[in-house]
Amino acid sequence: LEALQSGGDERLMERKFKAAIAYYPDCSATNGDMAVPTLILIGELDDRTPAKNCQEMMTQRSGKGSSVQLDVYPGARHGFDSAGLKTGIEAYGQYNAAEQSILASHAFLKEVFGG
Repeated sequence: LEALQSGGDERLMERKFKAAIAYYPDCSATNGDMAVPTLILIGELDDRTPAKNCQEMMTQRSGKGSSVQLDVYPGARHGFDSAGLKTGIEAYGQYNAAEQSILASHAFLKEVFGG
């Protein structure tokens, strides 16, 4: 997200991003004002990069820059899209989040790029 923040590192890049999808990012390192449309996908129970940091970031956005969509997946932890997830009740939220995140990513890209 730091590379996408308006007025940050993105201004130094010769080739610019057109859009971004961030899986379980560290939202505490940015103010949420992004240079390109951004989709953030994170698990509610993520203990490495807590969803609450992303929710706080969203409330602190100035409204400048591009749109930012935050999807928080109930019952999902960090790495919810990992192919090595264990089966079982605890992992159910993980599998559901992985499937939902793929659908959300496709919809986001279709919205940004058309098609």
